[in-house]
Order: sequence, then structure tokens, then C-alpha cells
Amino acid sequence: MNKQLAHLSYIREQVWVHYDWVPKLEKEFRIAWQQFRRAIDPKYKRHFATEITKCRRKPGFAGIKL
Repeated sequence: MNKQLAHLSYIREQVWVHYDWVPKLEKEFRIAWQQFRRAIDPKYKRHFATEITKCRRKPGFAGIKL
């Protein structure tokens, strides 16, 4: 999850420190991600897995669990 996703809950009148919110949102995000992965049509699963692998090879993405 990155700071852009965490900004979904941003209240503009308050100081925003995304590092405070990411841990709170991560569990919910991971559950939704797992549900999404299970819902992918079987005919697209291989292609989706290939794209995830490509993403992991990009700088800054290697340590992210997808």
C-alpha cells in the first residue's frame, strides 16, 4: 500500500501524516486484496500473475507483498 491509497481517508483541515494511517488501513487493504485475487476469472489468473511479477521487478516494489 502506498501513501496515495492512505490519502483516501485524509481530512484536509487536519495535518496528514500517512505513516500514522497506513498500519490502520493495511489489514483492511490486505483482506480486500485477497478477496480480489480469489475473484479473478480463471482465464485471466496467469496473465494477472505475470503482471504482478513484472511489478515486483520494478524499483521500490521488490519487498511489497502482493
